[in-house]
Amino acid sequence: KMGFYPVNPGDPVYPIGSPVFEQISMDLANGHIFEIVARNASAENKYIHSATLNGEALDVPWFDHQDLIQGGKLVLEMGSKASKTWGTGIRTAD
Repeated sequence: KMGFYPVNPGDPVYPIGSPVFEQISMDLANGHIFEIVARNASAENKYIHSATLNGEALDVPWFDHQDLIQGGKLVLEMGSKASKTWGTGIRTAD
């Protein structure tokens, strides 16, 4: 389990959950690479406290398909208790 999944096949959005791996990369068909790093991930540290996508703060608990196919890096900071602030932001389409 990489920590994201498509909920609705017609909606190109991937909600983010807790990954099982500390680091994983996907070689995409277009030659790009999408990497996920879960810092401090463990059986105890299973909650996301903050995230960045390609170096920019990600305050919503999802990313879209365009983010995935462009390749890049999703970094999750993990902790032992659920965050009451991460994932509460609003991200709008450009």
